[in-house]
Amino acid sequence: MRESRSLKQQQVADFLEIPLRTYQNYEREVNEPDHLILCKLADLYAVAIDYLIGYSDIAISVERLGIGKDEVSIIESYRALSDMDKAVARRVMCALSRTN
Repeated sequence: MRESRSLKQQQVADFLEIPLRTYQNYEREVNEPDHLILCKLADLYAVAIDYLIGYSDIAISVERLGIGKDEVSIIESYRALSDMDKAVARRVMCALSRTN
């Protein structure tokens, strides 16, 4: 993520207020950042901590989007549908939204 944003290691280390070598060790997976550093990295990149540590492939924190657990469950269920079933689900959602 650092490289995709054209950031240098020193810039990220400065943002985190840690020595450059410490940050380099995180990138090389020699050491792991503590929870405070993970929080700062999540803020820097505007992603969920779960994404940073590989627990999720969803980069954006659902909390940041204001999405509840029910909505996440609906999204996960939708993603598991076939293309034909997704089309049906979209039609149902459109019909429901017109009645409210």
